[in-house]
Amino acid sequence: MDDLDLHSERTLSIKFGHAFLLWHVLSNFSGETSFKSAFTEYEQKAVWAFEDQLEKILAADDLHYSAGEFSSIKEQLEQFVAEYVDADFT
Repeated sequence: MDDLDLHSERTLSIKFGHAFLLWHVLSNFSGETSFKSAFTEYEQKAVWAFEDQLEKILAADDLHYSAGEFSSIKEQLEQFVAEYVDADFT
């Protein structure tokens, strides 16, 4: 893998509901002490940068909601992910 270009970019196709819930999880848990102790400085930086990218996706849709509304939205997001996001747990 001598010719691995780490600067090359890739396009990620992700459902909006998946991106929204993933952003919520990352933004809430990436600042916790247990997260910081489980990952190296560089792994943390990679996660935070990904969180920023997800936030840009959401901001592009001019998403606005109150803290109270988010409880209902979160339930919808979890249901969406349960039904429409494929994951291999092996």
